[in-house]
Amino acid sequence: MKLDERHEFAKLTIEQQLDTLFINLIERMKDNTNPIFKERTLEALKYKHQLELNGQKATLEIIGQHMSVTRERVRQILNKATNKLVYTSDGLTKLIRQISDEKSYIKNEWLDFHDFYHFIILEMLETNNVYLVNNYFTNRSPQVREERWSQTKELAKETFWGELTSYSDLMKWLVDNTVWPRKRMEEFVDENFIEASKRKGQYLLNLNISTKVNLTDIVMKEFPEGAEIYQEEDKLSSIGNELIAGTFNKKRDFSAVALRSQNIYLWERGTYIHTSFVNVPHPLLEKIEGYLLGVFEERSSLNVTRVFKAFKSELTEMSVPTEYALYTLLREFGTKKIYYPKYPLITKEDEPFQYNADRLRAFIQEQGGEVNTTQLQEEFIKKQGWKEFTLWHNLANEESIIRSAHAQYRLIDDYETLTLEHYEPFLLYIEDMFQKMEFISVHAVFEDNKVYSQSINIYSDHLLYDLLKIHYGDKYEFIRYPHILSSQTEMSDVSNRGIVEDFVKENESIVSREEVINFITESVGAHPKILDFALSFSDHLLYFTRGQYGEYVHYDVIGWNNDKQEEIEQQVSQYLQTVDKPYASMEMIFSQSQKPKLEGGIVWSFDLFTDLLSKNESFLIAGAFYKIISLKSRGIKTELDLISYIIEEEFNGVVKKTELYRYLISIEYSSDGKLFQHVMDVLAKDEAPFYEVGDEFVSKNSKGWRST
Repeated sequence: MKLDERHEFAKLTIEQQLDTLFINLIERMKDNTNPIFKERTLEALKYKHQLELNGQKATLEIIGQHMSVTRERVRQILNKATNKLVYTSDGLTKLIRQISDEKSYIKNEWLDFHDFYHFIILEMLETNNVYLVNNYFTNRSPQVREERWSQTKELAKETFWGELTSYSDLMKWLVDNTVWPRKRMEEFVDENFIEASKRKGQYLLNLNISTKVNLTDIVMKEFPEGAEIYQEEDKLSSIGNELIAGTFNKKRDFSAVALRSQNIYLWERGTYIHTSFVNVPHPLLEKIEGYLLGVFEERSSLNVTRVFKAFKSELTEMSVPTEYALYTLLREFGTKKIYYPKYPLITKEDEPFQYNADRLRAFIQEQGGEVNTTQLQEEFIKKQGWKEFTLWHNLANEESIIRSAHAQYRLIDDYETLTLEHYEPFLLYIEDMFQKMEFISVHAVFEDNKVYSQSINIYSDHLLYDLLKIHYGDKYEFIRYPHILSSQTEMSDVSNRGIVEDFVKENESIVSREEVINFITESVGAHPKILDFALSFSDHLLYFTRGQYGEYVHYDVIGWNNDKQEEIEQQVSQYLQTVDKPYASMEMIFSQSQKPKLEGGIVWSFDLFTDLLSKNESFLIAGAFYKIISLKSRGIKTELDLISYIIEEEFNGVVKKTELYRYLISIEYSSDGKLFQHVMDVLAKDEAPFYEVGDEFVSKNSKGWRST
């Protein structure tokens, strides 16, 4: 600009300045009397634009063939064009960054990808780390945008758990908590919320396996006086199914889930209430515990009914209506000096009681001789305050309590009349099976002897397993239902892998690493490394979440099959054929692909998506964080190929080590950008397609990287 033009330009608002620079740059580019580019450069750029408009990959090879020049010559032409345009538009780039620093996003009102000259400007802007996202300019990198997305998702969980929210309120919340454009906000709502089935306009969090618990919280919030969960099960399930159809479709489904929620309290006999309707009278509870400590100087236990009567007027005034409510509040908010083992009993800390196993037996007898896990959890975890481990440990180690079916328990008393002769047919069958395989499943033992089993009142494979374990625990290894091993069998890696696979499959859901490790060490008696061996060599064990607190799921639990595998392979392959490099961001593919629906109420996680693709030989999943993917048919088949390509294509064959490391960090290859040891080993043997020369990496292929 001339000096007078600069003075006039400085008087404009920053938005007017941006408008002026865009218009001037577009006009300058179209000015035939004073062109920015020579004809040869325009030819290369126009052909590249034409290819990308048609959805084709504009490679140097294809452009070179069209212009009858080498790939290297095309690279030189395009590099000169980019450098010239970057210099020409330096003021525009700086201004966009300045506004983006303040507002994060700037709506694009100037450029259209379909226009050739606009296309060139967009290419230039991206070279300078200015991105066009949903028709908004931003200088936020893809990595920064993804981090902000995850942070907002966590904040949404804290804000909207247990709430029904209108779409307008969600958008207002996003306006208040993000700097995103409207389109980005809409994408966030679509991914993380679901519209109620029969309550149009009302949305709730869609939180994978936690959705049921979230739903029970929302339903219970409709009953400020509380609800009788068991008697009103159908009504409560119906309300939940109005929000998400088909969520509660089994008997006792709602109650079993609701009682797992930390936000639902027992409030009256059989009645439960959401914590949002409870005002905890902490000073009064402290007063009551002081009273209890005084009583316990003379006696060891007390009934909560007596305590409620002593403080009834104060409790009623503080909206604590019953002794059940008082017991709940004392157990939840009381001190460790007092013990609340089971309603209505209150005792001194560590006061001796019945053994836990005796309590379990007595409870099963009271319930008619057979109970399910929901009843046990309600009685011992919810009411008596047991830890989950205490309950399951006692069930597993008390021989007088056996499983009668999946999630059901009974006493062995009814089977004490069976003699060893009654078990002889099973014994013969097991011995015969051990001649053919390392370990067997009780499923086969039961099914192949089903008529005989039922004739002696053994009506399930769970029941048969526990009875055999009691009578033949010294002859065979009963590591965990349904597996039986000969005591002479040495556990090989292969058999251990099969047992781990079965364990994850039997859970019929996502299983944590801690659960699997406990099973391997305590039940199988094997080393924890067996899990990592199984994960490495099993086609059926899949990562749901990686890392120290990993989670796993079985191939069959999510209903995976060849059709779904082919569907996802085709989608990802097609996407990778369209990107401008032979590799891409896994996170981008994960967010954009239409993935097959999974069974078991399980929704996709990034790590599950990555693991399934890593088992497909068509793809290479690279980097320490599994964030880079390539279609092997496009030339990048190994980590070494990836590094070689980057040195050639991104740095013209020569790059400072620090520059390469910075680039590798930006694409999330590794946390510090350093090359993996196996790559360095190949480099040290001079078998890599590039050299290490001082502080630089230099390609051996001066003519450019080529697919092989």
